Amino acid sequence: MNKLRIALLIILVAFLGFAYFSNPGELVVTESGKIEGTTNKIRGLMQGKKFWRQQLKYAADIYNESLIPYPPSSIELRDLYHKMREVQKTLDTKMQSLYTPEEQMAILLRSQADSLERAGKWKQLDEAGEKERVMETERISKIVLAIETRLQIEKTQSLIK
Repeated sequence: MNKLRIALLIILVAFLGFAYFSNPGELVVTESGKIEGTTNKIRGLMQGKKFWRQQLKYAADIYNESLIPYPPSSIELRDLYHKMREVQKTLDTKMQSLYTPEEQMAILLRSQADSLERAGKWKQLDEAGEKERVMETERISKIVLAIETRLQIEKTQSLIK
């Protein structure tokens, strides 16, 4: 029984040491300022301001990265499509003598219709990507505010003591 208590005490001390000296390596605070995960909650209690400052740094880094302009979501698809169209144009040019004028016109019109349809899809994809980026930026902004509020409350409480 005594060995069991010693073993449990060693495990508890090791876990608390881990919780005190480690960090989650990612943002674990929600928009409402709550900490996700039991281990992270223990870290928050044990580390205090150190934990919150680290979380603020993670959130600020994510926020700043979200402000950097990125190319549209569809850029890779557009590049692939343009490469495919170049190959298709080469093929159409070589086979042109096999088609009647009506068939050539049909090929041209299909190509134009395909381009219009793809442009609409690319626009939808780009708008959805931008909307998602803006929503994530707003979410991170709320987290930054919650963490800053938490740090300010702790600072005020330490001034009162």
